[in-house]
Order: sequence, then C-alpha cells, then structure tokens
Amino acid sequence: METPAIFGKYVDSKVPDKKLRINYDIHIGAIGRIVGKIIAFIISLLTASLPVTGVLLWYGRHYKKTKTITV
Repeated sequence: METPAIFGKYVDSKVPDKKLRINYDIHIGAIGRIVGKIIAFIISLLTASLPVTGVLLWYGRHYKKTKTITV
C-alpha cells in the first residue's frame, strides 16, 4: 500500500524536484548517516560561534586600554 505524498513518487520525479526534496536531508545531515549528522552539528556550532567571536574581537579592538609610559 502506497502512502500519498505531496510530490508524488520519488522515482517518477524530475531532477529539480529531486534537488528540492533532498534539500532537507542535506541540511540535517541525514545523507551521511551518523557521520553526516556529526559533521552538520560541528558546522552549525562553528557557524553559531562566528557572531560571538566577531563581537569579542571588535570589543577588544575598540576598548583597549592605552598604555601609559612613565619615565
């Protein structure tokens, strides 16, 4: 018994439809099984940390204490 799908059968779909369907699997890492999920998780952590590290670098550059030289 077939289950009804919005897009129809995967075998009968054209290339653009297959790319559209596989998009979700790529983004959650389901293509590479557990290794793909681990890689997707690491990439998402790195991507999420970029704004934080950017703010820290900006803050450190703009609010440096000036060194006073005493003679």
